[in-house]
Amino acid sequence: MTQTRMHILNRISGSITNKVSITLVPILVMTVGLMSFTLEQAWASDGRVPLYQHTTITSSGHYYLTNDIAISSGSVLNIEADNVTIDLNQHIIGSYASTGDIIYIAGGHTNITIKNGRIIGGGHGIYYNSTTDQIRLHIHNVTISDSVGAIYCNGADEIIVSDCIFQSLSGDALYLSAGEAIFSGKVSHNSFQDIDGSALVIVNMNPGQIMGNVFKGFGYTSQGYGISISGTGTAFAGGNLIEGNTVSGGTTVGSAGMFIWNSNGNTIRNNVISNNNADGLTINSNGNTLFGNTVNGNFLGNGITFSASATYNLIDANHCQGNSGYGLLFGATGLNAYRNNMLRGNAIGPLQDPGNTDAGGNIY
Repeated sequence: MTQTRMHILNRISGSITNKVSITLVPILVMTVGLMSFTLEQAWASDGRVPLYQHTTITSSGHYYLTNDIAISSGSVLNIEADNVTIDLNQHIIGSYASTGDIIYIAGGHTNITIKNGRIIGGGHGIYYNSTTDQIRLHIHNVTISDSVGAIYCNGADEIIVSDCIFQSLSGDALYLSAGEAIFSGKVSHNSFQDIDGSALVIVNMNPGQIMGNVFKGFGYTSQGYGISISGTGTAFAGGNLIEGNTVSGGTTVGSAGMFIWNSNGNTIRNNVISNNNADGLTINSNGNTLFGNTVNGNFLGNGITFSASATYNLIDANHCQGNSGYGLLFGATGLNAYRNNMLRGNAIGPLQDPGNTDAGGNIY
């Protein structure tokens, strides 16, 4: 456990011990053996339900924290209902353990919103896993740190993650997947920093948006990606907009800024991808448009690499400079086209192209 996490959780425990009891006393059913509580009814005057200890939520409603909560193991909040909003109300919830998920959403429940607070420790900050039931999950203005992963969601239907901070995580920060189905989503204006694995892993999203995020430091202890977007099985993944992100600091060898695999028809524009220990951007899919990206200073790799099977991609007005390989590399002859790109100043050369379409205007 990091000293920062220990210090914060010790402070939480002390504040809870000294806290004066709230006047709105909830009606609780206590399971003594498990030391857990099931919240049945506890309505504030505005219809919201106060939370002040680790709780299992079994009814729809709008819940809010009245204080910080620290536990030694398990989950702080178990959600076993649909249509639940949890307002952390600028408080901190966390665990001294590195296992157990701080907010655990049981399979088969949907329409969950979590916002406005901080989560520390545990296996994951927020966790959902179902192979049969898809969830609509919205996360806003939440900081998650010192966990294995921030958000794990397998079984997504619609995911929105916005204005959050994810830092000091020992695994992948966000893992968002629909299993063998597809999901829609938006990941916007978040900050990712000091991630041991990949920062953002998305499987089978169509359509979706990844916009305005800052990725700074990932792949610290194993190969990881700033942004990994892939498709699996029979699902048609793709059709996503990836725009205005800053991706830098892939550390372990092979930690590329962006990796797009089996996800077709994406628009990738106006991103800044730099200082990664592999390719800035690797494409292994078809029909993508790359426009206006700055892909500079990536070491042990090329600026932009297309695999031998990638085809029907358009590469337009990108700036690829100062990379340790080529500015732009195609793995094979294909039906890709490139135009108006700045490709000067790369260590091996501007371009490797066995036979795609040079549509003109490129600067070598």
